[in-house]
Amino acid sequence: MSETIPIASDHAGVEMKNRLVAELKKLGYNPNDIGANDPDQPDDYPDYAHPLAKEVSDGQAKRGILYAPDYVAHAGGVINVYGEVAGWDAQRALNKADDIYDTVLKVFDIADAKHIPTYEAADRLAEQWLAEAK
Repeated sequence: MSETIPIASDHAGVEMKNRLVAELKKLGYNPNDIGANDPDQPDDYPDYAHPLAKEVSDGQAKRGILYAPDYVAHAGGVINVYGEVAGWDAQRALNKADDIYDTVLKVFDIADAKHIPTYEAADRLAEQWLAEAK
């Protein structure tokens, strides 16, 4: 029997999620597409994130795939490059990259509380941090 992997995104990640579902099937996995399914329908991200997390935490699946805004998910590379330019040692860059997990949780919390897509929540958090840095 093939491994079932739950997969979810908000409406902004539907196209990429659908491509990954097709690839997982080709590789012999059984993707469980939790949603979203309509890229033109704004939605509430936690409606998909929570069921995915429950499947994994309840042991129904060993792992899952949850799309987050790309500039949050790829922040580690940006942190590393900035660290090199700023003269940080490797440990400082790693410590800063460790903060990404907490940042993603903040984005999800904002999206949940404001009933907005994660990309909008990520934008709001980034704008807040930029305003505080001035």
